[in-house]
Amino acid sequence: TYRQEWLAEFVDDAGGVFRDVRGLIDHVPIADQAGGVYVAGIDWGREHDYTVVAIIDVAAHTLAHIDRWTGIPYALQIQRLLALLERYPCDLIIAEKNAMGGPIVEQLFYEHNMPIRPFTTTHQSKAQIIDALALAIERRSLGLRDVPWLIDELEAFAVLRQSAIGLPSYGAPDGMHDDGVIALALAWRGVAWWHGGAIDER
Repeated sequence: TYRQEWLAEFVDDAGGVFRDVRGLIDHVPIADQAGGVYVAGIDWGREHDYTVVAIIDVAAHTLAHIDRWTGIPYALQIQRLLALLERYPCDLIIAEKNAMGGPIVEQLFYEHNMPIRPFTTTHQSKAQIIDALALAIERRSLGLRDVPWLIDELEAFAVLRQSAIGLPSYGAPDGMHDDGVIALALAWRGVAWWHGGAIDER
């Protein structure tokens, strides 16, 4: 990132997790159908992170909307999420369950009747959803929108090291975030489930 932004060098993205991300901006692989079926992925923000909600149009395989916020109480986050889902009614929501995510998911399911399924993030499950998203981008199966912070996250996302069990450990470089990447990967997993793929319900 330093070489690209400060030294104005051309850096080939062949070694990146996600390649030719900018080529997918406003790219619609199937059909741009308004008012279709939506699925969402949610990555909950922690102390210094963002809560990100990514919404994909299932028919168009296109990112319909993505939003993020930070530094607000969880009660307000829930209200903001409910307002967003009024604009984009989702038939399926895949939300991170780890840490504070569990109680929020339960509240959304039991109190607000949201079609939400929890996702437990481990080295293995994270590698699975990231690999699936990388393959979708490689095959140009997903259309993106021109959201600068999301594009930056996707381009910077990298394999940081190998985990103790031999799986790649994915993440953002120091000083950057990957919340948008995870939310998008969760939403894409929802698309796969909608089309008949398996989903982890633990």
